Amino acid sequence: PNTISINEKGIKQYDLSNVCSVMMSSNSMRPMKTAREDRRTLPIHCREKEMSEEQSSALWKWYKAKNEEGLKLVYYELVHRDLTGFNPAVRPRNEAIEAALEKLVADSRTNTEEQVFEDIDTEVGIFSKDVVSHHDLMDYARDKRLGAIANVSEALHAYGAVKLSRLQYRNAGQVKRRTLWVVRNHDRYLNEDGNPVVHPKQLANIADNIADLTPPEDDPFLEDLL
Repeated sequence: PNTISINEKGIKQYDLSNVCSVMMSSNSMRPMKTAREDRRTLPIHCREKEMSEEQSSALWKWYKAKNEEGLKLVYYELVHRDLTGFNPAVRPRNEAIEAALEKLVADSRTNTEEQVFEDIDTEVGIFSKDVVSHHDLMDYARDKRLGAIANVSEALHAYGAVKLSRLQYRNAGQVKRRTLWVVRNHDRYLNEDGNPVVHPKQLANIADNIADLTPPEDDPFLEDLL
């Protein structure tokens, strides 16, 4: 949160700006759950072995020796460290950090996400198409025993798929309403705002494995109904 409520005894509760930066350490390889888009998480995987008691005692002794001369040297090094080019608004990036983040994100996935991600990546079954219908997803959730369709929807959102709710188009004189998911090649079907740039009927034909992808000439793009 941007603010933290302070509730001191005997005075009225008030809010202060939240300037906390939380740091955690763990020996677990799966210490917490996070998502790829969560910019607040910066995992650092330390591969060094734990210090022995002798080593840590010697280091602490060096810190405290001669009127804490060791701590003063560490402080001096930190204060005079060259931070030219450092941008606190940008996440530090290097191979080690990216690898640790990818592993943490992968370990954070639910069983449903693991199944959906794998099937999309390998283009298995209904995910062999760029566009998938909500009806097919219901069958998929049942056949894979993934529970409620909401679980699959959450997994698709986590993957980056885009849901197009209540798309409408005319078919044989009737208005059809469909809910479709674009699971890959988004720029081929959607604009920057996530709205379709091809006719809804074309998207429906992709989801239904219908080869005819030409836009219907007698059916206007029902933008006001999207």
